[in-house]
Amino acid sequence: MHRDRLPKYFLIYEQLKERIASGEWRPGDRLPNEWELARRYGVAYMTVRQAMGKLAAEGYVYRAKGRGTFVAEARQNAQSVLAMVLPGGWHSIDPFYFPPLVCGFIDYAAEHGFKVLTTSRAEPTVECQHLRDLKVRAVACILIEEQDACEVEALADYGLTVVAINRYRGRRRIHWVAPDNFGGMRDATRYLLQVGHRQILFFAGPENNIDAQERLRGFRAAFREMGIPLSHRAVVPGEFNESSGYQRMQAVLRRRKLPTAVVAASDLAAIGAMRALLEAGIGVPDEVSIVGFGNFQIASYVHPALTTVHMPLVQLGAETAAMLISLLQGSTAGEEYGKVLPCSLVLRETVAPPCTGASAACC
Repeated sequence: MHRDRLPKYFLIYEQLKERIASGEWRPGDRLPNEWELARRYGVAYMTVRQAMGKLAAEGYVYRAKGRGTFVAEARQNAQSVLAMVLPGGWHSIDPFYFPPLVCGFIDYAAEHGFKVLTTSRAEPTVECQHLRDLKVRAVACILIEEQDACEVEALADYGLTVVAINRYRGRRRIHWVAPDNFGGMRDATRYLLQVGHRQILFFAGPENNIDAQERLRGFRAAFREMGIPLSHRAVVPGEFNESSGYQRMQAVLRRRKLPTAVVAASDLAAIGAMRALLEAGIGVPDEVSIVGFGNFQIASYVHPALTTVHMPLVQLGAETAAMLISLLQGSTAGEEYGKVLPCSLVLRETVAPPCTGASAACC
């Protein structure tokens, strides 16, 4: 891969590692904090955090709580290895979803004496023998679509300890950790219904995406549980990104009537929808309320600040690493095979009760 196509965090990681290897930073030296490094290298804080997490996972540095990050002795490089298998091009597919998930995994593993290899399905290291050659003992594999379960099963069949990130619905005894996409979306939709909204559109995610499917189920469940009819036109298909949300809202605006609220399967789609509304001179939330899903960092910086559902991505990564390590240590006997992490509603500025002049016939 050409260097100009490598993710930024990896380039920072290489530069920091070189400074350690050259002796500029010696064992026991405290490194500048991550905010300072981000300023020096002109990159985002999360980019440096991911680079530092990789250095820690590989034993080049260690973190002392309340004191900082220090260069490790060379002997700390001989650790057991965990792997995380990600979608090809993950660092550019979604810059808000994957980095905190990876950081949570790496940080927990490093704190417990494990190195981490992050690889993607587009790289040869995913092949089972390559993982074994790299002394990988256990693998976390993200399930994006149901077909990804085949890869999880192949890794398990090869004798590797495996944990799936997202619900595994196959027939094998494979452990998994997942965010409560269903419950989070159900709670967000119930909130809109409770404040008086009835004409609500759902901007769905990709049809075959597991997260998107669970969120759609949660949206429908809220109407069903509250005994409120749901129009077959309420679900608008699309993608998770900003442009999809923007284009769908533009299509909605070409109708004669508007919904009183839109709930989107991702923060990015919600932000795209907000832009289309504001460009058209339609107030958020005065005329149309908006809810997203993810609570990505950008959600609190847009104006008005986005009401959304928090996904505990750092915790998801850490819990996955914890489950892998427990399996390696044989300490999970009798435990459930799946663990669901709650997703909570974050109230900000994009939801208000429906205005009295709102149409009752948009959907």
